[in-house]
Amino acid sequence: MAKSRLSPDYIEWVLKLNADQASREIHKLNEANKELSRQQNAARQAMGKLEAEGKKGSKEWQNLKRSVKEYGDQIKAMEEAILKFALAV
Repeated sequence: MAKSRLSPDYIEWVLKLNADQASREIHKLNEANKELSRQQNAARQAMGKLEAEGKKGSKEWQNLKRSVKEYGDQIKAMEEAILKFALAV
């Protein structure tokens, strides 16, 4: 039985395919991260309006503060995922 060898062209094709898939995933994560940042900024602005109205510490303000923290946690997790994909390429 003859041994088959991987051709350089095949290896290059597989590596390019894997890099393209990782690049698409990184792009998708970056877009989701941008949306989370927008939502976090909107929540911060709403908190600012409540503070201006003298409602700092209200139930609504506390809910927004919790949301801002959750968005921050999600953004951090997404950035770590992006870094893993970038290092895998």
